[in-house]
Amino acid sequence: TCALPICQDLPAIFQKIRILVQSINTRTKTLIACGITGFIFGLSAALGEEISLKAGRVEQSNFHDYAILRLQGVPEIYVSIIENKALDDDEIGGVGEPAVPLAAPVLANAIFAVTGKRYRSLPLSKHGVKLV
Repeated sequence: TCALPICQDLPAIFQKIRILVQSINTRTKTLIACGITGFIFGLSAALGEEISLKAGRVEQSNFHDYAILRLQGVPEIYVSIIENKALDDDEIGGVGEPAVPLAAPVLANAIFAVTGKRYRSLPLSKHGVKLV
């Protein structure tokens, strides 16, 4: 389940998120894992990751004051692998990276669909969306 306390219906929407990764590869589990972790990395950045400066110094010193997505806050994520016959296995590069930039707009649109509130800046924690 989703750990965002912004709306009762958000976890149901959040669990429906799907990532499409174009590739042909026999290492399916690795591709799926890369897509999931890339999306989680993007969600973490969208929700709360921020480095702030005060008097010319970084305020965060470690993970206790740098908000990252923890395992209990990760929704169920589905990755679909789409075969692309134009590529050989050896031609495939990073497969997790394409999922990273999808996270913020997907999450912001899901929040808008449920609450009617449109957020146009990150991290979303600045708008009251918090990691729990």
